[in-house]
Amino acid sequence: MSKLDEIDIKLLKEIDKRPGQPLARAAEALLDRRSQRVLYKRLLDLEAQQLISVDRRSEKRRSRATITEKGKAAIMGRENPCPAPEARFS
Repeated sequence: MSKLDEIDIKLLKEIDKRPGQPLARAAEALLDRRSQRVLYKRLLDLEAQQLISVDRRSEKRRSRATITEKGKAAIMGRENPCPAPEARFS
């Protein structure tokens, strides 16, 4: 699994905020930082890592994204880093 960066985490948080939204809407918030093509590739990479699931069947020409438990864990890992060594042993 590749290391998640700030863009990946923001995409995951966006999908977590609005589950079932189209991929295009999830990428919309970051279009000022990356091109649409790059963001779609990132979303496909997140799907390949099983951090999101994408439903391509329920609606024609619409791919809807939802975050997986693994994706939620990745977000939580970033928000709650390991405690300092002295806190672990007390």
